[in-house]
Formats: sequence, structure tokens, C-alpha cells
Amino acid sequence: MTRRDAHSGEPDLDSRTREELRERARVLLRRRSLRVTQPRVAVLAHLLTADAPTSCADVHRGLRDDGQDLGTVYRNLRVLTAAGLLQVVRVDGVAHYLMFAGGAHRHPHFVCDTCGRICCLPTLRTAGVSELDARWRAAVRGASVQLHGACPECVTMD
Repeated sequence: MTRRDAHSGEPDLDSRTREELRERARVLLRRRSLRVTQPRVAVLAHLLTADAPTSCADVHRGLRDDGQDLGTVYRNLRVLTAAGLLQVVRVDGVAHYLMFAGGAHRHPHFVCDTCGRICCLPTLRTAGVSELDARWRAAVRGASVQLHGACPECVTMD
């Protein structure tokens, strides 16, 4: 698990690791024939360290030292999603972004009602669309499963 800064909750990375992440982001942008801009590199590098789907507001907060405004972060998240670099998970109507890992993001998410944390539950698989009746299979555009409750950390705090 990534070490986190005690105050911000952001990954605690040294300058070498940050530069490696930025270079990885540049490579990903070039592979998709996207312009390599400082805001795109910053957004992508930030999401490369995320261990859970992250909202636009959280990405913006994580990039506050880079001077990124919320609109720029939002536009870049949309561009990166349209280019297939990011996937979107909606939680209570709010878009949360994560790096595209290849294939569909076919596992449920746990949303902590106490702290708001979102966790991927990749070991818990959901049924595939191929198991549906043919007429329903043709109609499905997407699906998501969200489990709600108190995460293990919040349960132990009670």
C-alpha cells in the first residue's frame, strides 16, 4: 500500500518517484496521440498513485500545489476518459476516476457511509452480461454494484 502524508492523505512520494510518475504519464499521453501538457501530466500522474476511484474535487485538492484550477482538472479528466486512459465509476451521482486497467471495470465498490471512502472489491465478481437473455443483453449499456456500510477502519473506531 502507498505511504500517505499524515496531513493531506496524499501519497508521500520523493522527487525521483514524482518525476518517474510524470514520465510515465507523458508516455501514456503520447501513446494516445494526445498533447503532452503540464495539466494533463499532473492529473494523470496523480491518478497513477490513486488506490481507489477519485473524484474531480479530490484530484483538484491533490494538485493544489501545482496551481491547477478546478475547470482545468475537470476538462482534462474528460479528455483522458474519452481517450480511454481513465474509467469512470459513479457513486451517488458523482463521477470518480481511475486508471483504465484494461477490460471492463467489473467488480463492485464499497462506499463507506461514515468516512466516504470508496474501495474496489476486485475479488468479488459480478455476473457478466453474457449470462443475460439475448434481448436484455443487447439493451445493456453498463452496470454497477455498490455496497454501502462502514469500512473496517471506521468499524474499529466505534
